[in-house]
Amino acid sequence: TSSWELPLFMGGQYDHSIPPPKEYDSDDTISDEGSELDSNASDYSELVRARRKIRRKQPRSQAQMLVDEVEDSKKELFMLNLSGLNATRVTARVWELYWLEHLNLSNNKLVKLHNDVEFLVSLKTLDLRQNDIRKIPTQVEELVNLEVFLLGGNQVSTYSGYFYQMTLLRELDLSNNPMKEIPIEIGNLDLLKMTGEWEVGIGRLENLEKLDCKSCLLSEWPPQLERLKKLASLDFSHNSGLATVPSVLGDNQALEFLDLSHCSIAALPQAIYTLPMLVKLLLHHNKLEIMPEPPFGSRPMPRLEELDVSFNRMQSFDDPFGVWTELKRLSIRDNELQFLGQSIVRAKKIEEFYLQNNHLKVFPLEFDALTNLRILDIHNNDFQELPGSIERCFQLRTL
Repeated sequence: TSSWELPLFMGGQYDHSIPPPKEYDSDDTISDEGSELDSNASDYSELVRARRKIRRKQPRSQAQMLVDEVEDSKKELFMLNLSGLNATRVTARVWELYWLEHLNLSNNKLVKLHNDVEFLVSLKTLDLRQNDIRKIPTQVEELVNLEVFLLGGNQVSTYSGYFYQMTLLRELDLSNNPMKEIPIEIGNLDLLKMTGEWEVGIGRLENLEKLDCKSCLLSEWPPQLERLKKLASLDFSHNSGLATVPSVLGDNQALEFLDLSHCSIAALPQAIYTLPMLVKLLLHHNKLEIMPEPPFGSRPMPRLEELDVSFNRMQSFDDPFGVWTELKRLSIRDNELQFLGQSIVRAKKIEEFYLQNNHLKVFPLEFDALTNLRILDIHNNDFQELPGSIERCFQLRTL
């Protein structure tokens, strides 16, 4: 009987009692050149590399040449870009490149992610966007070094709790997938043993900084989201079934960007004012009739530069508590506004102000306080006249 060698990433020791790995199914991967010995030997010795190189068939496809380059690099190339090749399968050789740190398989026609992705133990970035993938294998739990996982534009409807073993994730893109909820696995005894948690969910991704769930099918705010203390960017836009926002949003104190546009939100919690790091808040195309009053004793939102509440049902807009004082861009266009409070002139840093397509008849008199105003759009309202103070907005370039 012939002996065989374990891959280096699995210990690199000889063990003749363990059978060699099974052949890859032709349905799962593209068969490639090389002997059975070559396909089973994953230690990338000089001998194996030389054999594979000699036996490569010519001419080479673009994908083959790209894999060849990494395979021949003596582990000096850490990135493989196979994006936009219209590939339906991935050669088994890719899963043997255990030193890879960045793998881009986006914009292809893949329908599954092979279980052997688990062998890419050094991977930091995995880009699978714009494919037709329907299932994420549990083996992704082995990608313990993964920091960026991009799954946008696929057909993933759910995944197992083992997904949350990738606790170093900083960015997760689930956008444009038919997901009705962010999965949470309850009562898995194996996960309980590993995590100490009965309910294993997204709250385990404690290093997550960016979460993109736009254009899914979400109808409820995901549980455990409040545990993501480092979350700086959250996009739940274009989820038409999402109607409520819970007060626990205020626990995400690191949020800088929040997009809840194109949902069905009719009311916001006061907690929206308790996000001290928020820079950009997008609420357009919802069902808002009024902004909530800030909690008693709350301070202005010190970093908020952009607020977009356009295309809602608001009849008035005011800022009696001075929470919008740092705004640079404010859009209240396409509402049902009949009243614009005088206190809005406290937002002296505003550069762009959009008020078109409302029912306003009266304009704040002290408008010249907005000394940084460059763009003011007020067309299609019911103004009889404008205050002369607008003439003293010397930075104004567009009216």
